[in-house]
This record gives sequence, C-alpha cells and structure tokens, in this order.
Amino acid sequence: MDNQFNMIQELLIKKAELNAKLALLPYDGTPEVKEISGKKYLYVRKRELGKLKSEYVDIYSEELHNLLLRNAKEAKSLRKEIRRIERELASFGYSNDELEPNVLLNLDFARKNMSGIIEIGSDYMGTVTLWDEDYSRSNPMVDAAVSLNSAGTGEHGTMMSEGGWFTDIRLEHADWIVDPGLSEFDAMICIDGWYENGDDEYRYEIYLRPWGTYWDDVAEEGRPYLYDDWYIPLIEKNALMPDVIGGEATEFAGGGSQGGGEATQTGATGGDYGKSNANATGQVSREVMDRAILSLKGDFIWDDVKYEDIRELLGTDGVPYTEFDSWRADRHTYEWFAPERVTLLVAFKVENGEEISNSWTSGSWDGPEYDVTPVKLGSRPEGSGNMIDQSVTITDSRQNVEATVMFKIPEGAWCVDPGVRSSFEIINNPTTDNVPFRTPYIKVELFETSESLNYYEKDFENLTELESRTIGGVTMNGRSYKNVGIEWIEFYGQIPSGGWISIRLAYMSADPGSDCSNILDSMSFK
Repeated sequence: MDNQFNMIQELLIKKAELNAKLALLPYDGTPEVKEISGKKYLYVRKRELGKLKSEYVDIYSEELHNLLLRNAKEAKSLRKEIRRIERELASFGYSNDELEPNVLLNLDFARKNMSGIIEIGSDYMGTVTLWDEDYSRSNPMVDAAVSLNSAGTGEHGTMMSEGGWFTDIRLEHADWIVDPGLSEFDAMICIDGWYENGDDEYRYEIYLRPWGTYWDDVAEEGRPYLYDDWYIPLIEKNALMPDVIGGEATEFAGGGSQGGGEATQTGATGGDYGKSNANATGQVSREVMDRAILSLKGDFIWDDVKYEDIRELLGTDGVPYTEFDSWRADRHTYEWFAPERVTLLVAFKVENGEEISNSWTSGSWDGPEYDVTPVKLGSRPEGSGNMIDQSVTITDSRQNVEATVMFKIPEGAWCVDPGVRSSFEIINNPTTDNVPFRTPYIKVELFETSESLNYYEKDFENLTELESRTIGGVTMNGRSYKNVGIEWIEFYGQIPSGGWISIRLAYMSADPGSDCSNILDSMSFK
C-alpha cells in the first residue's frame, strides 16, 4: 500500500510539473495565417469555455510561424503525457473527480468505430465524409468542406474545415485544423473539435488511418474496438471499405466482387491499370524497398520522373491504389509492398498519356535495414554555366546588427528570394515562381547573439556535430539535425560585423564541386 501511495505521489508531482510547463508556453493554440489587404498576419486559435477564439499574435514572419508551430507541437506532447499520467493514476484507483457510475458507462459507450472518405481536388479544396455505427456512407455523421495548405509541421501540410456539418451543428472555417505532422504515429490524422448545441456539449477526437493500414504500433486499448473481429479479416481478404461499419465486403482491391473464395484482381477502375497490368503484385524485397525510399528522399525535380523510372527503380509494376480518390482520370497512385508490412505509395499526374510523379509516402518504414546506395532520379536545372554576382543585406530581428552577404549563383539554375528582414533564401530553381516540392535551398539568417541562434536547439532531433567549414574567411561550426519536418545541414559562426550567421541547407548536401559547395565558397560578409 505504501509503495502504491508513493507512486501516486510521484505521478501527481510529475503531472504538476507538466501542467506548469504547459502554462509557461508563450502561445497556447493552433497557429493560423490570415492574409488581409495583401499582408500576412499570425493568429492562434483555441477554445475557451467551449468557444473557439482567434487571438492576434503579430505580423507574419517565418521565425515566429515556426515558433508557433513548435509551441503547438510541444503543447500537444505535454497534454499527451498528462493524459498518460492520468491513465496511470486511474489504474491505481486515484481520481480527482467523483463520477457517477452511469457517467462512466456513457463515457465508455462514447468510444466508437469510424469510417470515412477524404477527397482533395487539384485546387486543394475537398470534402470529408465520416460515419460511425449509427450512420453510413450515404447517410453520414459528418459532411464537411475542407481546404489543404502547405503550412504545418510535416510534409503533408494542414487540412482545415471550411463549412459543412458535424451531426446537427454547422462547421465553420478552421473549426478543424488537422496537421498530420503532429501525430505520434505514421499515416494517422487526428480531427478534434468541440460540439455544442444547447446544454449538450462535448469534445471529440477522431483518429483516422488509410483503409488497409495495420494498427500494430498502437496499444490494443487504443485500436478501434472492431479491429480484430471486423477490420483485420476484411483487409486480409484485400477487401475495400464497406459503406457501413460492421458490414460485409462486396468489393475488393483491383475491382473484384464478393462471390466466395479468394478475391482476385480484375482492374483498378473498370479494367484501367494505368501503366501497370492485371498481374501486378507490387511485391519487392526489403533491400529494394530501402533503396527506393532512400532514392525518393534524394535531390531531384518531380516533374522529371515518370512512372517508368519508378518501375525501373523497384523492378516491378505497382498495384493500382484506389482508396481516397487516389485513382482518377488526372491522377494515378500505385502501391508496392515489402516484408514486415512496409509499403510505398507513389502518386502521378496524368498528362497527355504520361504519368509524372508528384508525391510519395511510406508506411511502417523507420529506416533502412540494408546498406544500399540511392539511385539518382531526374535532374536539376543546369543553367548557362555562368556565375552571376548577388548581394543581400539583412539585419537581426531586433535590428541591432547588420550584414551584407555577397555570393555567386549559377545563372538560370538558382535564384534568390529576399525573404524577410533577417533572412533570405537561395533556391535551386530558375525563378521563385512555381518552385517544385522538395527543391533544395540555402537559408541565410542573421542573429544578434549565439544564444538567439541556438534558441531552438533543444527541439532538434538527431543532432550530429559535423566538421567545421570556412565560409567567407570565417571558420564555422557544422551540424545536422531534423527540425520542423526537414533534415538540415547547418554552418554557423560569428562574422566580422559582430552578428552570428546561420547558413542552413535543405534537401541537399555540400559535396565538393556541387552547386551548393560553389555558392558557399563564393560567399563573403561585410
């Protein structure tokens, strides 16, 4: 008994510490960018007493936006840990609330299975249709209009509600702000919100993963409660998602239908296999999958890579993937499979008979198991071969120090985005318009002190010290890390003006002889 009491006491102290950290965060809420009269402003959205409020923060800057995103991520992590402690306390019989037995029973009943369809068009507008056991696809519980934007903590951006209905109440702009990058699990999104209609009010959280995804990485008590009895038997038969939860499967991946025996593939949509074929299995070895994913993480222009290049990379055709509006006239998506349930989805734009890659995602892959060498995909603009002079003057955020950065870039292959007061970017694209996804760039930023430069170091993941490099006569420290969903290489040091300069490389390295290395070697400061 004494041991249990001590454990409860320790948990309560830990919970108090976490609540204190939560209270000390400078901003509490989900960041939102609003554009007014051509200017961008930052707000945070949060609920107070069940009401959604939008609070003004400041004029938009990338630094402040990243701070708000980090705050939101840290707040979610703290709240998650607090909930974990509360579950531990409950396991010891401790509660700081006295709930009636019927209330506890209702809370248990409130946990439901959920199915849904998310459809996003080429204009980044779309719909979300959701239903539980009491509804169906044709009579949904949720029928929402949504938008997709590139802001967020990960590569998938952020989805926001724009209208529609949640049961019997209207959804409004940004009632939902869904950022997959904040999820602790791969290929999972959380839609959370507040229902209020008269005296009836409650908070809801809806966790969704693509149909066919295994939930082995989630504790059993956190899985849908029909997971083992309904979901697993269906996906192991390659069945498509039924229109009713608990319903029988009538369709199967590839277009097959219920008729007894095993499902067979007969076509993605009416016999349309795109660039693939009816016999494709998409099965590859783990070694091949590791090489493919590492290659896709590399440096190339998406518009330069076709389906044939991806098929050659994997050595076999992919299986048409038809879920979530992924297979239609202007877009085809294919899936490949490797042991240990590792999967790869690659989406292609369909234009004039060509299938041009534009995105990819992997499931259950947490790094290579084999020592493989990535394959070079596509290309980058080569330019004229001439190097042209550039010069940008920046100040730190408080305007206490100033520096002029002079450098050369390959003409026709790189451009300069002046950015904001304290930073600018050098981008591996001929212009700042229509910059392809994952385009390499160099970000140069000025800070007043080393402390301000390293302010967010505590948030860096996989921090590794690198060899120093001399840039513009200054010996700079080197490091690599992951932050805000990007793998960075950074060189930083104090320049003659007295300020501290940070030079960060995204989606590339600085190998000798590369464009990036030549740009860094050409830099000087005054």
